[in-house]
Amino acid sequence: MPRDLRDRPPAHHRSKPYNDPRKPGQKKPKSRPQEKDTSVSINDLKRRIRDVKRLLNRRDLPADARVTQERVLKGHERELEQEMARRARSEMIRKYHFVRFLERKTATKHLNRLLRREKEARSEEMKETLARRIHSARVDLNYTIYFPLQEKYVSLYPKGSETKDEEEEGEEEEEVEEETEKEQKPAMWAVVEKAMEEGTLESLRDGVSGSTSIEEKTEKKRKEKKKKEEEEEKAASEEEDGFFE
Repeated sequence: MPRDLRDRPPAHHRSKPYNDPRKPGQKKPKSRPQEKDTSVSINDLKRRIRDVKRLLNRRDLPADARVTQERVLKGHERELEQEMARRARSEMIRKYHFVRFLERKTATKHLNRLLRREKEARSEEMKETLARRIHSARVDLNYTIYFPLQEKYVSLYPKGSETKDEEEEGEEEEEVEEETEKEQKPAMWAVVEKAMEEGTLESLRDGVSGSTSIEEKTEKKRKEKKKKEEEEEKAASEEEDGFFE
């Protein structure tokens, strides 16, 4: 046997040829860069706030430096509040995502069923009744979509109502719809209905009421809190001065 054949490895040890599925001349797709987490560390922000406050407690700090550091402190406190609000919002979205999904399916089903019945309606009385129900069903659907993401989601449908609607048909199903419409709606339902009229549903979902954003509300609360602390500190100081007189 020739030496070159004798030295060849067994067939099962030979490496198989690589078959590239891409067409000739087709470039290898670039790997998508992973998105970096640009969120700020809450602990880091708290540390910065402590450092600035420690610096402001120095009596020998120049006046111009004090003004600068007070601005820096306000910026850090605002950034901390915004970051905590952002994380709370993300947690609310994650927590209630599945509930909102199920209720959105239910609301869509109810609306589509009413729209089909509206096409089949003959009498004016029935058309008026269905028009009222369709409006309510549209608000229900928008409620599940545009309920403020940063707030705790309040369920629109009572427990087990979806199963009952699926099982009952005809007159029984109509009675269930009547009962559902007579039930007390969550407080946010009326807010969603008003937002539909004003065309501000997305602002409602994102936490913007009119022209006032979450950041502005947070800043207002922060100022009120700081003012209250200053008043308490001033009152305590006056009480202490009166004690030593």
